[in-house]
Amino acid sequence: MSGIDVTPATSAGPAALVWRHAPDGAGAPPDEIWMVPLAGGDAKRVVRFPQGFASRNGNCGEPAFAPGGTRVAVVAALDLPARGAIGCRIVVIDLRSGNSAALAPDATPWDDLPAWSPDGTRVAFLRSGADRVQSSERQEVWIANADGSGARQLFIARRGVGYPLVWAPDGKTILTGGLRLLATLDVATTTWTDTPLHVDDLAVRAEHPQVAAVVAGTPRIEAFDVPVRERSLVVNATGVSLQLPRWRPGRDELLYLRQDRTTTMIGVAAVGGAERVLATTQGATCAEWTPDGASIVFCAVGARPWVSRSLRIVGADGQGERELWKLDPATDVTIATVFLPK
Repeated sequence: MSGIDVTPATSAGPAALVWRHAPDGAGAPPDEIWMVPLAGGDAKRVVRFPQGFASRNGNCGEPAFAPGGTRVAVVAALDLPARGAIGCRIVVIDLRSGNSAALAPDATPWDDLPAWSPDGTRVAFLRSGADRVQSSERQEVWIANADGSGARQLFIARRGVGYPLVWAPDGKTILTGGLRLLATLDVATTTWTDTPLHVDDLAVRAEHPQVAAVVAGTPRIEAFDVPVRERSLVVNATGVSLQLPRWRPGRDELLYLRQDRTTTMIGVAAVGGAERVLATTQGATCAEWTPDGASIVFCAVGARPWVSRSLRIVGADGQGERELWKLDPATDVTIATVFLPK
C-alpha cells in the first residue's frame, strides 16, 4: 500500500519494537513503529504510517508482530463513503524490505485482531462482515497466508466471540473466547470444541502448561494445556483486575498487569507459587519479558492514567529500574504496544 515509509533498522543486541500511537482526531500526527535498544543508545524509527492510516477509528491500528519481529500486521482504517462509516482492513508490512500488502484485499470492510501462527506463515483474524456498520450479530474467524493468499473462513459465531484470538503452540489449533465459552478451533478440519470458560486474555507457549488465561469477571489467572482438561490456579488476587499475562521464557512464571482503582502495577507469579508485585517507580500500561527472561520492559504511565510516554526496563526481581526511551511531553502521542523478538 502506498504512503507507508519503512526504514529498515538493526540492533547489535536485543531491542524492543514500539508502537507510537496518536489519538483520533483531525491533525493527529501519524502513527509510527520505533526500535529501542535495551542496552542503551538511540531509538530508530522503522515505520511511519500515512496521516490517519490507523487513527481514525478506535481500535483500528493495534499491531501484531510476527515471530522474530521482521513483519507486522496492522489494522488500517478504511473510509466507506457509501455507508458514511469507517471500516478496518489488515495490512502486512515487511520491516526489512518495506513491502506491504493488504490481507484478503477483496474482502468485506471490517477485519480485525490479527494473530500470527507460531511459524509466521499465516495470520488468523476476526471478520465482522460488511454488516458490521449495521450492528450485525455475525462474526467469523478467518485465516490467510501472510502474503494475503488462501483466505478462508474457519468459524461463524454470534457477536462477542473472537477475543482473545491466539494460536496454540502446535500451529494446528486456534483459541478464541467470548460468550462464556473458550473455543478450540481445528485449522485443518474447521471443527471446534467448546469449554465452559469465559476468558479476557490468553498467553501461550510450547512448554507445559501451555496456556495462561485471565478468567473474566474474576481476579484469577488459570493455566492449562490444549485440549483443555485440568486447570491450575496461578493467581487469585483480591480487589484488582488482571490483564495481559505473559509467560516468562524458560520458567513456569507469568507477568501480568494488576489494576486497582488508582494504579496499574506489574505482578509476577509462578504456577503453584506466590504472587509478588514489582515496586516500580511508575505504573504500567503494557509489559513484556526480555528474550532471556531476566528483565521486564514496560510502558510507564505518565501524568494521565493509561497514557504512557516512556519505555522503562526493570529486573525480574524488581531491581535496577531505568528508562530506555522517553517521548516529548509536548507531542500528542503515546506508547501503545511493545514487542520483544525472541
